[in-house]
Amino acid sequence: MFRKTACMKGRISMKFTVDTKISEVFALPEFRGLSKYLIYSPAPFVPEEGRDDPASGTIRRLSAIGWSPEGIVSGLNYLYEETVNGRMTQYFIYPEEACKDNELKKDVNVIRLLPEKEGAEKTSVVLAAGGAYNSVCTMVEALPTARHFSEAGYPVYLVTYRVG
Repeated sequence: MFRKTACMKGRISMKFTVDTKISEVFALPEFRGLSKYLIYSPAPFVPEEGRDDPASGTIRRLSAIGWSPEGIVSGLNYLYEETVNGRMTQYFIYPEEACKDNELKKDVNVIRLLPEKEGAEKTSVVLAAGGAYNSVCTMVEALPTARHFSEAGYPVYLVTYRVG
């Protein structure tokens, strides 16, 4: 469930809430190319018997596994605003040729988020979300922190690395 807000540059801005379905976040056209890396895992998720796929529920339901729905919403709204306003750029690290020997290389990337007002004396912040044993939880860990640093004037880089 999205909440409509004011028009930005001729577009309706959408705001995520804790009642937004995770599948809606992943399907958003503005996140095309990014959604795979919000919670990245090279292996497809297979829910345990008797458990739902987390993507079928709302962001609020993620509190059941110890994640902060409010933090996730804050980070997703920040990423959406940065994407729509052209302050987000995604860079893939390995050229196609280098990925032929290892398919996991093709997903290694960095998302650059530029602050609205960058301080000349500010250095950059690099965030590599945890979960390396089987996933990279950028949506949960890196985005809320990225918002904090960006609002303080720092350019922020979010790293998606190989896992597993």
